[in-house]
Amino acid sequence: MSEDHNRSRDTLVAGDALEECRRHIDRVDATIVALLRERARLAIDAGRIKLEAGQPIDAPDREQAICERVRHLATAPLDPEAAERIFRRIIDEVRAIEVEEVRR
Repeated sequence: MSEDHNRSRDTLVAGDALEECRRHIDRVDATIVALLRERARLAIDAGRIKLEAGQPIDAPDREQAICERVRHLATAPLDPEAAERIFRRIIDEVRAIEVEEVRR
């Protein structure tokens, strides 16, 4: 076999492997979105409970505890600080959903 043929075959194999990896990433992304929807629904429920109990929507101590737990759960290749930043963003977005839904 020629060197060009081997290179073409290697490129095809690498392309197939990349496509399979991307399909798997897409499946993981779909799972993440489903879990985010579930988290938002639970936060809405918690917001309604807090409202009925006369408690504020914001719970800084709870949010800090979540971030600390996430930092401890994060392992390589996910950096603990990166995990915390991601969760702080999730918390912010879900809180906005919670506030909007509870005020309806």
